[in-house]
Amino acid sequence: MTRRTKKRKWNPVKHPGSLEKYGYSLHAPAKVRHQALGKAVRRYGYKKTVEKVAFLAGAARIAPYLKARARADLNWLKKTYGR
Repeated sequence: MTRRTKKRKWNPVKHPGSLEKYGYSLHAPAKVRHQALGKAVRRYGYKKTVEKVAFLAGAARIAPYLKARARADLNWLKKTYGR
């Protein structure tokens, strides 16, 4: 007899675009992106902000050069606000 298991549903980050209201855009220069991420960390907290940027760096369907910028921002977040 086989055991029925629940399949894990992939749950992407809700509203990754909500960083835009703080001025975050992958098309902006690094200084502007970092200022916006600082505002987002104060509003959402470190963990939620990292989740949103990690979604952009990984699962989001965007151009590879934008993914590279999101990865760089993720590293900046970890270096600046991480433990």
